[in-house]
Amino acid sequence: MLLFLHQIQAFFFSFDMFCFSVYLFFPFWRLFMQQQEVRDHSPFVSAGSLRQLLWGYFFSFCLSDFCAGSRWMRVAVRLLRRDERIPSPGSSLLNPRSQRAKLRQMMMAHAAQEKQFEEQALFAGLGGASSLPPVRSKKERTSKATRRVGRDVAERAKCMTDSEWESVPMDEKHAFTKYMSQMLREHPTETTEQQRRRYFETTMVDARDLDPQKTVRDEYERIKLGLPVQLKNPQHPLGVSQAVYEAADASLFDPTNVHKLENAMTHIKQVFADYVNKKREGVSTEAERRQLANMTAELNLETQKHLANTFKYAETRLRQISLEEKHRQLKEIERLRRVAQQKSVGHRRGKKEKRAARTEKLKRMISQAVGLDMNVAETVLTEMRAQEEFLQFCEVFARLTQGSGFRHTPNDESLSAYVENLRKLYSMNADTLSTLDVVQYYASKEGSTPVDWAKRWYEKALLLPLQNTPEYKQLLEIQQREQAAFKAKAELSEPSDALAIQAESQVARVKVRKVVNIVEKMFMDPRDKRLESWHEKRLRYLAHMQMERQIKRVRENSKLFEGVECTPEAEQCRELYRNIMERRAALRASSAEITATTDGTQGVVTAESRVDENEQKLFNVYDDAEATALFEKIRDITKQVIQQRRIESAAAAKARSLQRIIRSLRGGEQSLAEELRALHRQRRERITQRLLGVVENDVKTEMEWLENMEEAERPPLLPIPEGMSYVSAADVRAWRDIRMDCERKAGNPFERRKRVFQPELFGQTWRVPDRPLLFWGTGVTAVQQALRHAAEDAERKRRGIPLAPPYPCPENPWGWRLAKDILDEE
Repeated sequence: MLLFLHQIQAFFFSFDMFCFSVYLFFPFWRLFMQQQEVRDHSPFVSAGSLRQLLWGYFFSFCLSDFCAGSRWMRVAVRLLRRDERIPSPGSSLLNPRSQRAKLRQMMMAHAAQEKQFEEQALFAGLGGASSLPPVRSKKERTSKATRRVGRDVAERAKCMTDSEWESVPMDEKHAFTKYMSQMLREHPTETTEQQRRRYFETTMVDARDLDPQKTVRDEYERIKLGLPVQLKNPQHPLGVSQAVYEAADASLFDPTNVHKLENAMTHIKQVFADYVNKKREGVSTEAERRQLANMTAELNLETQKHLANTFKYAETRLRQISLEEKHRQLKEIERLRRVAQQKSVGHRRGKKEKRAARTEKLKRMISQAVGLDMNVAETVLTEMRAQEEFLQFCEVFARLTQGSGFRHTPNDESLSAYVENLRKLYSMNADTLSTLDVVQYYASKEGSTPVDWAKRWYEKALLLPLQNTPEYKQLLEIQQREQAAFKAKAELSEPSDALAIQAESQVARVKVRKVVNIVEKMFMDPRDKRLESWHEKRLRYLAHMQMERQIKRVRENSKLFEGVECTPEAEQCRELYRNIMERRAALRASSAEITATTDGTQGVVTAESRVDENEQKLFNVYDDAEATALFEKIRDITKQVIQQRRIESAAAAKARSLQRIIRSLRGGEQSLAEELRALHRQRRERITQRLLGVVENDVKTEMEWLENMEEAERPPLLPIPEGMSYVSAADVRAWRDIRMDCERKAGNPFERRKRVFQPELFGQTWRVPDRPLLFWGTGVTAVQQALRHAAEDAERKRRGIPLAPPYPCPENPWGWRLAKDILDEE
């Protein structure tokens, strides 16, 4: 029997445990089912879900009812619900509208508010950010949680190694990137270098896409970044009182005060943190509260003073900048007036001034384009002019002796043959140049061959100016160093090495000659590899510039010396040139006979071919005295013709201008165009003057406005009275007559009259004196006292101390204090 009872007890115990486990598991199953229902997006609940929910509630109720009488169930429920106290039926916890519930709610809100206040005080920025608005939706709650996670990860990222960063989960990194993206766009100065590095290495964002000018909105942040800040009304939003603003001055502005204010703010935060810690500990906070009150009051005043000084300085500086700009505009208008006046008067500089200006312009252009010094550019110009004169002489000589030269017609400029002839003439080929009679004459005069003379002429015309370039000087230095090194090596080396040293020096000489010799590079293909260096491009540019100038001058010569071949001087020159040709033929025949007799009959053919080949280089007709005399006659005639043509050309230009003037004075068909031009010119001048006048008037109006604004900032002048004033009997009689007349008119209601004469002094009605008075020293003491007060106020303003209570205002512009009278003491 006892065993049977034990079995029944064990059965009930196991059944109790089963019910207990079901009772534990069932609420979780019910909660899971409810969450499944909530997750369902459809607005309707399915029949199966509703059935399961009803069965679950029914089953739970049955189990609860069954287990209520079980001792084990009661113990288990009591153990499980120890933290979660079940209120009794009469408790105030079940009634949220009771007084105790309201008190509990107020205490909880106060604790939360105190905690939030402490957090803000300990971790507040200098800008003093306000608390966030309350969360109203699930989306806001999620974004707030994400932001909190991102902020925590960003704080940890300040001191995190690479391996620790790798172990951060991806969702936290995602929250970090969202938070950092917002911070970099809105508050870039609050991020550290480590945070920025983690952000940019995690994302694909380009740092150049972040534009703080567009994204940063906070004014304090913009000031820290040095971005422009626009304040709508500077005094009121930033808390500057009118008294402090009036006491401020632009001269007291000091930009370093910003750092002092920032340090003071940091100090206040430290003191506040001490206050919070003492408050938590329950220690007395009297000293901290007094210190905080004094420090915040002082910081508030100093901040207001600094801001007021900043505003005053900004206004003054803005006016100064505007006035300077207007002065610059006035100067520019005056310059434009002078230019227009010079154009209208037709001011022309003299020939010497124009030539000097043209020379200076050419020198400047050459120095800028080629990179030469001004003195070197002047040498280049001198050589170019000498070359032009020489080529002009060659042109006229060819026209006078051979009757042919460059012909200039409108079609010639587009002909390729004309350009080709010019290129051949200036192709820097010494063999071509040596065929000219002028070159042969000068070569015989100097005792050299025509080819050598032509080479030297090219070197003088081109290489001599270029020897002053830094590259050429560097080249010569290298050459000199190499020669010195070769000499030292030759002194130290054995005689057997002499041939090797000589070969090396020969190779170096060839290299230098290749660099120096620019004749062959003048008309190369521009894409040639040898023209890649800057020095070669510079030399080539100079040669082209010289060639273009010579082409222009040849065209001018062809116009100037057109028809010279038909003059009697040309006939005379042709006769002399014919004699030179005959003399040349005779000399050549005699030299050929001498060569044939010396070499023998077997080498006649070889000698003739050698003469034909080298006659240009070896034979010079102007070595003969007779040919030289004939050439000198031709040269004199050529120079005379050149001078005469120049004089005629200048006279023709002058005659043309005189004829134009006479024609315009006489009037006629041709002067209509001149009249029209003059009318157009006058109209343009009138329009120019009118526009300049309008602009000048605008600028002067702006300047007057700015000066008036500056004047309005100053207080009015002190009304210093005279020492003594006198009211005579005549004045008293006149005033009495006026008063009696007013009284008489006042009795007649049908007569129109003005307002009664009533004088006022300082806003108070003043009785008109009816007897002569003497005012001895009117207000002298009061004015002296006012001056003293004004000096004290100025000294206070200089020191930055706020003014005393009677502030300057429109009614009392100087802030005068009332003069104390003897009668006031009674």
